[in-house]
Order: sequence, then structure tokens, then C-alpha cells
Amino acid sequence: MCVIWFVVVIVFIKHTLLRSVLGIVTILTICSTVRSYVHETPTIRPISKIASIISQFDESRRISPEKKIAVVAALTSDTSVPQADDYRYFLRMKGYNVLDTQQYIDADVLLMFVEADNFDWRRWSSWEIEQAKGDTVLFETTIDDIKIIGFEK
Repeated sequence: MCVIWFVVVIVFIKHTLLRSVLGIVTILTICSTVRSYVHETPTIRPISKIASIISQFDESRRISPEKKIAVVAALTSDTSVPQADDYRYFLRMKGYNVLDTQQYIDADVLLMFVEADNFDWRRWSSWEIEQAKGDTVLFETTIDDIKIIGFEK
């Protein structure tokens, strides 16, 4: 739609100076937009770090890939809804039987990834955690400043 508007304006503008100004503004806008898409935006949570954490976790063989696994993550200190899509993805890529959130009631193991500093995971409660969490803590470890806790039903 913007392209059509631009063409119509160019066609109907009689003055060469106005056409030139409009053309220059358009080119600068396009260049600015392209540059903003091309430059990498620094991220707080690089996906390569998550991939590395899962690789190191896999090498530790703390749980069997055949177990039904629920995964939650506390990304910030005020986390109320556990976000763990990236962890679930990389665990699945390593061959783990990671459940969708609707299936957490069937989980054998809950993996909790805590990225937030000073986060009290012992008091953390959510629907996802209540569905999957057992009473037994299998392990508590840290990989690259990320605390990982495993629970078994």
C-alpha cells in the first residue's frame, strides 16, 4: 500500500524539487529500515548459551532420555509463568521425551531451570509445577550460572 501511495504522489507532484526531496526521504527511510534488520541485536539470553547448557546437561546423564520430562524455567526474579520453550526444544533435539505442558500430569521428572539471581525455587508455585513436581529432589546442579533442579514423582 505504501508503494502505491508513493507512486501516486510522485506522479502527481509537478515540482521537480518536491519529487527530489520525497525521493531522498524515501531512500533514507529504506536504508534505515534495512540497516536495522541487518545489524545483530545483542541479547541477554543468546540461544547458543541455552544450547550449550543442554549439551552439558546431556553429557552429565543425570536422567534417562526415555523418562517423561516436564520442563519449567524461571527467567526473572518475578517469574509467575514458567517459560521454557527453548529448553524444551534443545532437550527434544538431544532425544529426550519432553512433554507438552498439557501432559505435565504424566511426567516422571520435572526439570527446573533457574536463570534469575536469588530466586527461591523452593517456594515457586504454578499450575505447570504442581502438575509435574514430585517430592523427591533428584539433583541440584549449576551449568554456566543456570541452576538446574530435577524432581522425581
